[in-house]
Amino acid sequence: MSTRTRPQLVEEPGVRFGIANVLIVVVLLAAAAVHLTGRQTEVVTVTVAGLACSGLSLLVTASVGVVAWAMVTGFVVNDHGVLTVGHSDLFRLAAFALLTGAVALAARRALNGTGSRA
Repeated sequence: MSTRTRPQLVEEPGVRFGIANVLIVVVLLAAAAVHLTGRQTEVVTVTVAGLACSGLSLLVTASVGVVAWAMVTGFVVNDHGVLTVGHSDLFRLAAFALLTGAVALAARRALNGTGSRA
């Protein structure tokens, strides 16, 4: 008799993608409530997005970074959800995607114990 366990729902990539997006919105609402600066909001948003993506594929992680960029650009940098694509916006887009991936990778290594050297 097999005793295989089914993966938990939160282990599914699509569910984790949705959770990461909800967390981005929660972070932005909390940042507004405590009056964080734009730069502080960016750092917290990228950190939370990266942590939420730990263990997800590079493509999913980068897409969460793009969503984080869109939310920050639309509601923190600009008003009323307006997205702009000037030079600074494109730089921020690349930074969000890359840094979200870097945080996710660092978190994955820390959780797996491969981030430290003996």
